[in-house]
Amino acid sequence: MARSMGIVVRAAPYGTISAAEALRHAVAGISFGISTTLFLLEDGVYVAQVAQDAVLYLLRGGATLASESVGRALETGVSVYYLEDDLAARGFGRDDIRAGCRPLSYGDLVDLMLEDGQVPLGAL
Repeated sequence: MARSMGIVVRAAPYGTISAAEALRHAVAGISFGISTTLFLLEDGVYVAQVAQDAVLYLLRGGATLASESVGRALETGVSVYYLEDDLAARGFGRDDIRAGCRPLSYGDLVDLMLEDGQVPLGAL
């Protein structure tokens, strides 16, 4: 069986370290040869939002915008998916999400998680 892991991100990118840790683990998985998928659900869809307030984040002591970290994760080979319904519920559309992230329905999410026996690593 192929080595793979899925990481579910339910938290917004700022206010806790959950999203940052999920991105860090996703990139680490790739570096160890593990096929890694990041699932952005609920407020986790904000992680891939293109227009993030850099000034506000930097004033709060942040070092990197989450969408930039998503871009680096995509470059390393992490697959990034977001729930389209969760994005729409927050008033955003596909154009508001970083290129390379792929939309999913709830049914698609379940199918993808069951593919190859992949089990989510955790919900952050």
